[in-house]
Amino acid sequence: MDYKYLGIIEQYNFNGLSNDEQDDYMFGKRYLLRRATINEDLVPNENEVGAFSVSGNISLSGKTYILSREIAEEFYQFLLQHYQGGLEGDNILFFKKFNEDTFALTDKKAKKLGLKKFNKIFKGACPEGDTIKGMDNETGALIFHNKFFTLNRERVQLTEWLRKERALFIQYLLGNKTFFDRSLFKQQPTLIKMFKFENDLLTLIQLNRKFNFIIDEHFSVKPISYKIYDNYSCHFEKQIQVDFICIQLKLKTNFVFVVSLFYFFRDKLSMKMPSAKLFQAIINECFNLELQTLKLTDTTNAKHKERLNIFEKKWNKFISDVK
Repeated sequence: MDYKYLGIIEQYNFNGLSNDEQDDYMFGKRYLLRRATINEDLVPNENEVGAFSVSGNISLSGKTYILSREIAEEFYQFLLQHYQGGLEGDNILFFKKFNEDTFALTDKKAKKLGLKKFNKIFKGACPEGDTIKGMDNETGALIFHNKFFTLNRERVQLTEWLRKERALFIQYLLGNKTFFDRSLFKQQPTLIKMFKFENDLLTLIQLNRKFNFIIDEHFSVKPISYKIYDNYSCHFEKQIQVDFICIQLKLKTNFVFVVSLFYFFRDKLSMKMPSAKLFQAIINECFNLELQTLKLTDTTNAKHKERLNIFEKKWNKFISDVK
């Protein structure tokens, strides 16, 4: 990966400046932004005894600077790449132990244990818990964001911490890679916190990929089944139906298999499906196939009936596992 701001400052001219001069230089280049300070006072409320209101003003006085958000985000990615080895050890140890704990368990029991681990790790990564999205107008119950939304918010907060770490980001802007050694990785508080979070995040992402607990729209490539349903939701009955279809098509894509899969949902289960022509077009586009018109010439064909029975067993197990 190319880093636009790594080494963008020339050391020869920069090192001879005082800290204030360095900050002024970086501010002039827009590498730094001036941080506003908020001065607040509690003022007695004249209309309500014992009540106070907050009075304050925003000031840009003084010289308090933070790194620009664009550079901070790039710096964060540099650190992840530079210390990549620090992301592998804990994750490997976790899944080694997890695989031992789930050996010989049913898929359902393994998923239950996986969910328990997921929630425990999430709580450690995001101590404040789920992010409130709003309130249900009818019941008044709180509505929460997806957990990966909260995890992404936590990563954004860590990036904000980096914006204040002058001793770190100056070395990045100077291109001093040797500064970021193993000793710094083990001792610098922000890096320790950052990589503890990233290790937890990596484990949560992989657990979610394994068991499909929730949709991850922040850290994982969107599964093809979600893309299909997003684009053609009016032609299918529900998301889980498309999930199952895509899983089956990853196993086999020959013509008779696809034909039976189509008629299984349309005729045997009487679920909403696209027309045979549209379904063919979707499958060809998303799975790089060249299937011809999906048409069943003989509904009494024994092999077709056998495939329908297999699909039925798989479908019943699939919907049971995701409940």
